[in-house]
Amino acid sequence: RRGSIGDRALVSGSLLISSVPYYLLCLLAWLYLTLKTSIFPTTGYFPISDGDPLKTISGLLLPCLVLGLASSPVYARYTRGQMVDTLGDDFIRTAKAKGLQGRLVLFRHALRAAIVPIVTIFGLDFGTLLAGTIFTETIFDVDGIGVWGLEAIRSPQDLPIISTTVLIGAVFIVVSNLLVDLVYGVLDPRVRLG
Repeated sequence: RRGSIGDRALVSGSLLISSVPYYLLCLLAWLYLTLKTSIFPTTGYFPISDGDPLKTISGLLLPCLVLGLASSPVYARYTRGQMVDTLGDDFIRTAKAKGLQGRLVLFRHALRAAIVPIVTIFGLDFGTLLAGTIFTETIFDVDGIGVWGLEAIRSPQDLPIISTTVLIGAVFIVVSNLLVDLVYGVLDPRVRLG
């Protein structure tokens, strides 16, 4: 529904969210949703082995929501652009001319063809997220690879930890790219795995 009110709201909302720097989004969410209004009572990492899984989930809920909100505008814009391009292709007109239902054409044909570039972006983002998100871990007090590497850089440099964090990040990125290549074969029948 290109040009509709929902489409315009999606585009302008995604532009608004993506124009706010990520560290500022994290700080504002932490200040207003945790300290001022106490919607999210605590943030931080509480091991599940402590015996309180609800505390573990509540501590990680706000960081996960902010991380998802910050990366969602990219996916919304790319998905919208790819769908607009794909819906104008010949095979979509052919599927509609054969009498297939609108939802079937939209989800089985158009979305399947349009999602391949989005999977590429997701693979790169997923590897980066696993490698460490320093702002999220620092602001929300979550112990992770990003904070670990940052502390190793600060005062006297601990080269084994720095090289380990870089190596772990590189492994995550390579593995996520490999998984993306394997998913290509499932999504797009034109791609053959050799």
